Amino acid sequence: MCPDVPVVREPLALRQQPGPTSSMQQAWSKAKLDLTHQWLALLTEMGTASGLVTATAQSKHVEDHRSRVIAKFAPSTLQSYFRIWRRWHDFASNLGASPFNPATVLLADFLAEHAHGPLQVATAYFKGLSWMSRQAQLPDLFQALQSTVCKAYLQSSTISEKRESAPLPLSFVLYLEKTVLAKTTTPGDVLQLGSLLFMIWSSLRWSDTLWIRPDSITIQQHAVFALSSHTKTTNRGMPVACFAFGMLGQHGSASWAQVWLNVVHQALYDTMATHPGFDVDYLLTEIGSDAQKPQFLKPLPRDRGLQLLRYWLCQCHEAHQVEAKPEDFHLLGTHSCKTTMLCWAQQLQLPLEQRQLQGHHRWICGSLQSQRHSASFDVAVHNCPEGGAPSLPDFSVQVPAWKPLPFQVDQLAVAGQTSGDVTLASAPNPDDAESEFSDASEDSDDPKENQVVEDPPDQMAFLFNPVTKVAHVAARCEATDRAMCYEDSSLQTFRTGCGARPNAVSGDLCFLHCLPDGARLCLRSACARFMSKSA
Repeated sequence: MCPDVPVVREPLALRQQPGPTSSMQQAWSKAKLDLTHQWLALLTEMGTASGLVTATAQSKHVEDHRSRVIAKFAPSTLQSYFRIWRRWHDFASNLGASPFNPATVLLADFLAEHAHGPLQVATAYFKGLSWMSRQAQLPDLFQALQSTVCKAYLQSSTISEKRESAPLPLSFVLYLEKTVLAKTTTPGDVLQLGSLLFMIWSSLRWSDTLWIRPDSITIQQHAVFALSSHTKTTNRGMPVACFAFGMLGQHGSASWAQVWLNVVHQALYDTMATHPGFDVDYLLTEIGSDAQKPQFLKPLPRDRGLQLLRYWLCQCHEAHQVEAKPEDFHLLGTHSCKTTMLCWAQQLQLPLEQRQLQGHHRWICGSLQSQRHSASFDVAVHNCPEGGAPSLPDFSVQVPAWKPLPFQVDQLAVAGQTSGDVTLASAPNPDDAESEFSDASEDSDDPKENQVVEDPPDQMAFLFNPVTKVAHVAARCEATDRAMCYEDSSLQTFRTGCGARPNAVSGDLCFLHCLPDGARLCLRSACARFMSKSA
């Protein structure tokens, strides 16, 4: 965030650029190579004080071994830790002390000098020195960091407000969609604003969005799909998807995603025509000096992205005839694009499992998650810890009435309303897999647990999942069955024919005797056996 320029009333200046500078992969590889050379120079400077230097000195592949130690770390992480180490080295050298075997009080003085912010902690410097002592194997420095006085600078002694990125207002998201759909919006603005909407609806970090290749973006039915090759937690690629229609789109009409994707493809084509051979592997881009003919010329830095976001927030205020003030942008940053949908979902008190499907973030550990679900006071205590009150002033807006999307039917049409008319498709669609399938496939050690206790009812019935549109065969079971999913008015209990557990089902199941439009039959073998018996 940039608190010194909270309100941006001028549009983002279009920079004249003769051609593309470098792709994300090229810039990443160059930075990693430079940092590897810095790492090798630091180890040479440490000499025998480093256990890593001593252990690899007799090897024929000295540089390979030492470089491999930091291979898994991102360039931004290495830059931060190397900068901290150089400051510590200069601090100790100026006092005539050894940076590799320091006195505890000297290390505490260094941490005290760099304890800043409202919390008065030196967490970043402690982590940087601790990282260097582990990777370079500096046992004396590591031991000094474990002292009580040094660890005291990890804990704050003051009470202050926890500051996190605020979610974007609903009116602003609607304003962005209207701007993208407007005929008067330039292609350059459509390219950049559509990318912001893609971040918002996908709950993506700025850095994760930078690594999305434009040619990987596709629209299938009601969703936009893409692939981020590098994220905060993995370098193996992460699939990304979001709702394509947004707030204003309707099935059969233009949506912001389709308009934006058309501009993305055109800008990509123009870039390839002007600069053949250039590999465009980033989505957030500087568009060049011509807003009518944008190109992918350079990754858009985070600070420029923040200016872009705040400028259009000012435009949103002016569209509602309200002057934007600095306090309107309190805690607003590029990370707000990631937190918006997650905060909205928590305000609506959606189940935790559904909220974890949105975006890319660290999952709660299994033990903690089981404790949350087992606590009877979970709803009362954990109602809305974040985003419970509007973080930004909002305006009164009207959203079009919601209409259910006509999902494509993957099964053969139901000719009648009886079970004998229902047939299964010959092969399942791999894209239709759902979480309840994967959980139910984990068989228990006891084979009797995976067997249906009772036969299906005389009249075929289904347990329909309105979220995934999948219909399971309903089978009678005992009330004590762990797979029991439904209980009717006569206290008769049912489970799915395939044995999907309740904790693996996304939403509540509905008990039906006929399939609704758009329903897809469960294709697991257990459900199929019940269908074959009733046919």
